[in-house]
Amino acid sequence: MKHLPEKNIASIKDGFWFVFHDGDITITAGGSSVSGKEYIYINQKLVTEKRSIKKKSEHIIEFNGNKYTIIFHMKKIMTGDLKCSLLKNDTLLKAYQASYNSKFIYTKFGMYTVGGLVLGIFTSYFNISIWYLIAIGLVIIYVDMSRVSKNITIEEV
Repeated sequence: MKHLPEKNIASIKDGFWFVFHDGDITITAGGSSVSGKEYIYINQKLVTEKRSIKKKSEHIIEFNGNKYTIIFHMKKIMTGDLKCSLLKNDTLLKAYQASYNSKFIYTKFGMYTVGGLVLGIFTSYFNISIWYLIAIGLVIIYVDMSRVSKNITIEEV
């Protein structure tokens, strides 16, 4: 069984995790920001998972005679604004909004642009194969994404 967080967390490496409580029931909704895979756990047991590349996806679960609906809504792809809502019998219980710090987004974009330019000039000047450029770029992106990011905030909405 996967170790689930006890509170809301978000990082590029580990994805987004939202924790909801309804009495003695704990619903943990999470997913990967890279693969689009979404998971819903009730009391630490996986009840549904699916891959979604849409801006909005729903998971509907019947549990203890109640209908729970978890909605993931990517409001702005460029800034990573993700809203996760929990409804019980079609009534909103709670919703959270996860967002990247906008300064962080533009800094990352600038770093990748400059890095790509430098690698492009370097491979062109030394007549190195484009595949080395692609491999180096993928390694840099992977290393960067695997670091824990403190630039993502989660707030109740």
